[in-house]
Amino acid sequence: MKKKHFFVLLILSCIGLSCSEKENLNEIEIPEREYFIIEKSQFPDPTNIRTLQGPFDMPGLSYDFIEFNIVDPKTAFTHYQNYHLSYANALNTAIHNTEFEKEDIVDIIKKAKQDNQEIKELSSAYYNHNIYWKSLDPVNQTQPKEQILQAIENTYGTVDNFNKQFKQIALSNTGSGWTWLIKRPNNSLEIVYTAFNQNPLTTNPGSTILLAIDLWEHAYISTYPNDAKTYIDKCLNHLNWQYANEQYIKK
Repeated sequence: MKKKHFFVLLILSCIGLSCSEKENLNEIEIPEREYFIIEKSQFPDPTNIRTLQGPFDMPGLSYDFIEFNIVDPKTAFTHYQNYHLSYANALNTAIHNTEFEKEDIVDIIKKAKQDNQEIKELSSAYYNHNIYWKSLDPVNQTQPKEQILQAIENTYGTVDNFNKQFKQIALSNTGSGWTWLIKRPNNSLEIVYTAFNQNPLTTNPGSTILLAIDLWEHAYISTYPNDAKTYIDKCLNHLNWQYANEQYIKK
């Protein structure tokens, strides 16, 4: 009988303790489920930006404008949509019903003479921009590897020395133009600058183009006003060394 009374008291004590704890509990607001909304890009898919007619079209990009970490997405979009596309459309119009209509872009650049100045300028501008977009990996920071790394070390000693020389040459020209990394016929490397829309196909015959950086103000001025140095540093951190290596080992 005493055992029964003991269990009854134990149960009543537990109930009392539980009630006491409830009185001391504070209300806690449970947050609503958090939804992560991925902002939809206000810019079109680069693959949907096309020329009005052929034979040349836009090269497309392996990344979206909103992923472009070198300059802001609006600057990248404007560069591609307004400048590059306008060169492509103008080139297609200029070569219509001419001897160049069925030529490869490299052959047009090499063959166009001074009496074809418009075609010479437009073909180079279109081609240079094609190389520029391929020369960058704006999503990832990169470092040279494989054969291109060996070539850099053979020519410049270290990657740091290469970066310093590239930056120095790029900054040494205050006008519009391009900075290029090319392979000479003897497989050594050279960093060269061309003014306006010239390129090594004509200024350095026999060389192979590996990389290019656009130094026209429209490439960076909106993101880095009067600060080409920061833009060049960004480009150096995002060079597409895989593409450069593919061009280097081509025979």
